[in-house]
Amino acid sequence: MRCYHLLALLLPAIAAAEPYDAPQTALPESVQGHIDLAYLILKGDVSRGNLPGTLYLVDDKTFQSPVPAAQKLPSQPAAKAFDQFYYLGINWVSAWALNTSDGIILFDTLENAEQAAQYIEGGLRRLGLDPARIKYIVITHGHGDHYGGAKYLQEKYHARVLMSDIDWDLALKPAPASRFGPPPARDLSISDGQSLTLGKSTVRFYLTPGHTPGTVSSIIPVTDHGRPHVISFIGGTGLNAVKNPSQGGGQVLRQSLAKFAKISLAAGADVVISSHPFLDDSWEKARLVNEGKAPNSSPWVCGQDAMLRYYAATAEAVYAIEAYDRLQLTRAQP
Repeated sequence: MRCYHLLALLLPAIAAAEPYDAPQTALPESVQGHIDLAYLILKGDVSRGNLPGTLYLVDDKTFQSPVPAAQKLPSQPAAKAFDQFYYLGINWVSAWALNTSDGIILFDTLENAEQAAQYIEGGLRRLGLDPARIKYIVITHGHGDHYGGAKYLQEKYHARVLMSDIDWDLALKPAPASRFGPPPARDLSISDGQSLTLGKSTVRFYLTPGHTPGTVSSIIPVTDHGRPHVISFIGGTGLNAVKNPSQGGGQVLRQSLAKFAKISLAAGADVVISSHPFLDDSWEKARLVNEGKAPNSSPWVCGQDAMLRYYAATAEAVYAIEAYDRLQLTRAQP
């Protein structure tokens, strides 16, 4: 089933907005139509400039992968996104910290111990926070670029590590040597709808499979200069999963996008972030903060309308990839 309920919520705003013209390609209408709709829905509110990166699996000749370009950028120093929420990412993968009265909840740990020491420990100290206060580490999904520094932090600070059961299985599978650090020791498991309270902060977790079988997304209440906001943190939207049905495939990912968008709307979310800075513009937002060019309010606040647009546009990107794959399959048949 398509995400019509999402689009229905967006139609009044779309009618009043100026559309953003999608790039015209040589792809057939069965593919181009989904690309056009994705751009129309997004209209620049959240990540218009990065949508071609999201669509790169449609046709590598038309839309280039965002990863090589991101890896050429310098890594931004740690930045304060909200009163108690901090960006600790590098140029192409993110880590985040929620500071509470009773300790820190860390979300993802970059690729390895060296990066965790430099960017997470070093970033926290730069922001005036003590890494020894890390009490929990939430791993959004079982890929090495997200859990690679967790074992180091787990052992050094005796932090509890959380991941979904199925992605614990994924992370702990034997793998060839790589730049990623080893997985952490198996610890706490996350179930759908589970919450974690530390100090006065409560984070709620939801299973949103598609990028991996057990991707975890989070609803995180925060404040900006004392004003309340709610973060919709999607744990994995990399569309490479659409190419691999064992990870769930397009239908599962679309269902997760619709599910989490509805949850985020009900929670009053007006911020959307991702586990990669090129998917939510976090690199650019951190740059604005670090250079003193950010407005008085957090540049991560986008509003509920833009939050919903983000998920609806991503769902259309999934449809575009599936349409392109069907076309390629048809052409390959004798």
